[in-house]
Amino acid sequence: MFGHVREMYKQYKREIVKALDDVLEQIFGKNIKELLYAYLLEESNLDKKNYEDNLELFITRLEDFFGLKAANVIEKQVIKRLREQPKFKNIDENIPLIESMKRLKDLHAYTTQKKRIYLLKTRKNYPQDKQNRPTLIESIGKKK
Repeated sequence: MFGHVREMYKQYKREIVKALDDVLEQIFGKNIKELLYAYLLEESNLDKKNYEDNLELFITRLEDFFGLKAANVIEKQVIKRLREQPKFKNIDENIPLIESMKRLKDLHAYTTQKKRIYLLKTRKNYPQDKQNRPTLIESIGKKK
């Protein structure tokens, strides 16, 4: 139940990176895309391995490289590409990509907190102090 949101968030980031890569190549061609990637590596120490974890910085650098208007066009194309997939059809095309990510991240944080509360409530009779916890044999003995 709770792992679904985390996996969805990771999948969303992977799909954004893939869509960004596809859209950049479609609009500018492979050479300009590779030039952008070299710029990202030089200016922000971002390489393809860590784009997913630094999407906000990636998009900010995209604005620096191409300008705000071009970056907005790229972003809209990425959202359009994502919305073609059934699992992303609910993405609001009027909300910036970073804002959509923040909302999903907030949902992930909220469900993670709910999971922690649920686990604590279900273990309320279980001593939190490791030294006072019964051993496995003591636990089995109490049940008999």
